[in-house]
Amino acid sequence: MKSVEVRFNHVAVHNRSRKEAELFYGRILGLDLVYTFTVPADLAQGIFGIPQDLDVFVFGKGDFRIEVFTADAEIPVATAINHICFEIRDRDSFLERCQKEGLDINRIQREQGITVFIKDFNGNLFEIKERQ
Repeated sequence: MKSVEVRFNHVAVHNRSRKEAELFYGRILGLDLVYTFTVPADLAQGIFGIPQDLDVFVFGKGDFRIEVFTADAEIPVATAINHICFEIRDRDSFLERCQKEGLDINRIQREQGITVFIKDFNGNLFEIKERQ
C-alpha cells in the first residue's frame, strides 16, 4: 500500500466570544491573530449542523494555526479525552499566568513527573508539556 503524505494544517475549537479567544490564545498563549473570516449559516449548517453565521479567528505562530469558531448557540464541549498538546518553555510561568486568569489547571503526579492539563474559558482541554 502506498503511503499518504500528511502535513499538519490546523486544529479548530469553539469559544463563546472573540474576547475570550483573544485573552486565551492571544494574551495567555502568545499567538498572533493571523486573520478572521465568517462561515455563512448555510455552510455552517451543512458542515456542523449549526444554522448560523460563525465568526472564525485564526491564531498562529510559524506553521501552527488554530481556528477559533465563535457562535451564539450553546455548543457542547467535546468528550474530555479530546485535547490539544502544547510544548511551552518555562511551563511554570505559563501556568502562573493561567491561574491568575482563573483557568482550571489539573496537575497529575506520575512516576515520570507531573502531567498538566488546563481548560480554556470554554472547557477545551489542553495538555501542557515543558519544551526542552
